[in-house]
Amino acid sequence: MKILLILVSSTVIFTVNGVPTTVTKNEKCLKKLENLTDTMSALELRNNENIEIVNNACDDFQDCSKTLKRGATLKAIQAIGKITSLCDIVHYLSIDFLDCDDKLTAKNSTCSQDWNPFPDEIEGDSKESERIQLEACKNFFGNDGCLEKEIKELCDEKTWDRFKENYLTLNKLLEICDFD
Repeated sequence: MKILLILVSSTVIFTVNGVPTTVTKNEKCLKKLENLTDTMSALELRNNENIEIVNNACDDFQDCSKTLKRGATLKAIQAIGKITSLCDIVHYLSIDFLDCDDKLTAKNSTCSQDWNPFPDEIEGDSKESERIQLEACKNFFGNDGCLEKEIKELCDEKTWDRFKENYLTLNKLLEICDFD
């Protein structure tokens, strides 16, 4: 989740500077956006209590994001869209996918345990980091696509479709793997 926080933090600087703040509703919404990004930056997102806090901050921001988009520049609208998409992904993975995640965890397979589509960078070794990331992109849904089989087997096809959709959207937001 560290990568998500970097995306949100860099987007916020642009969004806050790129969105008109003269309307009271926009000012309130910008405060909610600031709260959301501060919350995401400060909390470890692997902790369930913290995820609930982030989901609540996302809900607050998403309630007003349409208002914030009115009169905003195209770049600001796109940045707000990225943040709301990120909130949707966090919500899906932390709430909607939770039962399936519990099943994957209980199975404790090599596939799900080894899966990491966005590995941490190796400090001071950009070439090795790039090599590891390229390998992760080749196996974006596990070695030989094993995660698809496991999710379909333990959960169902609809869960797999939504999981896949959310991770492909996350990848698009992060611009890490090039699948084109």
